[in-house]
Amino acid sequence: GTRPSGNAIHPNGRFLYVTNLTTRSVVAFAINSVNGVLKPLPGSPFPAGTNPRAIAIEPGGRFAYVVNAVSNDVSSYRIDPQTGTLAPVPGGPVPTGGNPRAVVVAPSGGFVYVASHLSDSIWAYTIDRASGALRPLPGQPFSAGKNPRGLAIDRRGMFLYCTNYGANSVSAYRIDPITGALDEIPGSPYITGDGPFGIAIF
Repeated sequence: GTRPSGNAIHPNGRFLYVTNLTTRSVVAFAINSVNGVLKPLPGSPFPAGTNPRAIAIEPGGRFAYVVNAVSNDVSSYRIDPQTGTLAPVPGGPVPTGGNPRAVVVAPSGGFVYVASHLSDSIWAYTIDRASGALRPLPGQPFSAGKNPRGLAIDRRGMFLYCTNYGANSVSAYRIDPITGALDEIPGSPYITGDGPFGIAIF
């Protein structure tokens, strides 16, 4: 599509999804397991909101979430486990803060977090295990540094890290395993180089 921005690979390794800013869509491919060649899936591209920036897939591979930077919301999709095609979750996109740039799903599959670039905050949601619909967590949004851009969660689901593009720092939070609420770790934020964007945890 036009101006591809974010991408994610399905946990089963069979499908690749790419968000496209100006065509407001998600393009989906089947991945050839032998040679890595990509083949567009039937029905692709799938509609998204305005300026979809990033996509994340819950660990069970049943649902995908796309943040839309101009419509300021999160689109939710059910993933067909056999074909990889996307179907919108009933209820439509849910609101988030201004200009969302990143989205991540907790390893437990129970929570979704969104970095809101213009609201200097992290928005948080619970995932309905049956439908994939998102519900705002009590107490959200949680404060971040100036212009948060990237999110990452450790494999145990205990800690969340957020790069703050406008503050040249990374914020660190402890995740409540029951409620999903964020509690900033003492000493956070930590100074980085200028304008940090993405972040990954080994």
